[in-house]
Amino acid sequence: MHRLIAAFADELRRHSLPAALTAAGRLDALSGLRAEGAPGGGAPPHLDTALVAPGAHPLAALLATVARRVPWLEVSGRDMPAGFRGRYSYCDIVGPEAPIRAPDVCFGAYLQFPDTWYPFHWHAAEELYFPVSGTARWSRDGISDRPEPPGTLIRHGSRERHATRTGAEPLLALWVWIGDLDFASYGIDPE
Repeated sequence: MHRLIAAFADELRRHSLPAALTAAGRLDALSGLRAEGAPGGGAPPHLDTALVAPGAHPLAALLATVARRVPWLEVSGRDMPAGFRGRYSYCDIVGPEAPIRAPDVCFGAYLQFPDTWYPFHWHAAEELYFPVSGTARWSRDGISDRPEPPGTLIRHGSRERHATRTGAEPLLALWVWIGDLDFASYGIDPE
């Protein structure tokens, strides 16, 4: 897990965004911490395809080394729109309750299935996405429906509304949250 974390931190440092540099520093501080918690389970649908897709970023290969050692989840306990429910999965690698415990940063992977619309949503944390496989269309306040290929760094400010649409291929992305990590701030538009 630490090789993936270090490689992602290095990738973040290649960008001039202050949030990327802050996130990289927080991830760097985790070296030497041991993973704890429940072992991973099976892989969600489309994960294997996304990990080896043509055009995948090299970080996909590092993610493949840990993808089955962490539990893949779906947000539960929230009223997710029917068209999105069951069409995505994510894993936490770093965070307050993740295998590698950290109080001030969350890091993991996100998988969105093909032909899926993740409606506009928001949260208090500042968020960075880094697609490693699949080109999806990203929308956020002021920027509408722009294709973002693997290797692109996408920033969502605190409480900035944003949405993602996949086409024929799944999206696999690494993500990091900094700032206010309280998931209770999460909200989503109905379909």
